Amino acid sequence: MIYNIWRQRNSAVHLTGFSPQQTTFATIDRDIRNAISAKRHRRKFTILMQLWIR
Repeated sequence: MIYNIWRQRNSAVHLTGFSPQQTTFATIDRDIRNAISAKRHRRKFTILMQLWIR
């Protein structure tokens, strides 16, 4: 999550400017879902994914 915020800041400073908040939140959401999915064979992560999707 911190990486995504840092990446947006660097993009604003060095490239084109800030991207919309929705884009940043969507990227963070996707990264969290990917991290949970990578561990989906563990029961507690199945429950975590259900909680995250709500």
